[in-house]
Amino acid sequence: MLPRAAALLALLLGRSAAAPPHIIFSLVDDLGSYNVGWRNANATSPNIDRLARGGTLLARHYAYKFCSPTRSALLSGRLPLHVNEDNPATIDSVGGVDLRMALLPQRLKAAADYYTVAIGKWHLGARQRANLPGRRGFDHHFGFLTGGEDHFTQVGYEAANAIDLWAADASDAAAREGGAPALGRNGTYSCELYAAEAARVVMAHDPSRPLFLYQAWHDT
Repeated sequence: MLPRAAALLALLLGRSAAAPPHIIFSLVDDLGSYNVGWRNANATSPNIDRLARGGTLLARHYAYKFCSPTRSALLSGRLPLHVNEDNPATIDSVGGVDLRMALLPQRLKAAADYYTVAIGKWHLGARQRANLPGRRGFDHHFGFLTGGEDHFTQVGYEAANAIDLWAADASDAAAREGGAPALGRNGTYSCELYAAEAARVVMAHDPSRPLFLYQAWHDT
């Protein structure tokens, strides 16, 4: 990992015997600097504003201009140049973060037995089983695998007009192999769909075990 990413992981986990923290990380596609209320009075974002007021603002941390390189860099701890999914045009093309690189959920599980959850957009490799969330360190995944979907129907833009909505859980051997279609769960506006799943995960989670919840919202 990059030195800064390694330092952040060490800070989160701590060097003492104190219990590691629960981590909820929201990654938002195409969110501009002035699309939030705490920077623009014309924008309405009360929940984000409340988090900003009660937290730490990292004003000099920049995201890449495209979505896949940003999420690849975040979860791998490496520069986008080295980990960007090449967005292949065909379903059998190779793409995704190099399998020799351990991702953040794998690091967290090894360091402190985190229960790891990914909800929303994946887009870190959807053409090979080895690149799917369940194979990259996530115990539970609910969301879509490609670069974009219709917010209301969950029909994938890169999925030949098919519904791109999947669920995978480490407790289910079949799902763990790559996920299973989330039958009957499409048809709800995506923000409500994924927010409800995140709330369910949090409410059902045993607080004695540290939780890493990665929420990847999409805008396309």
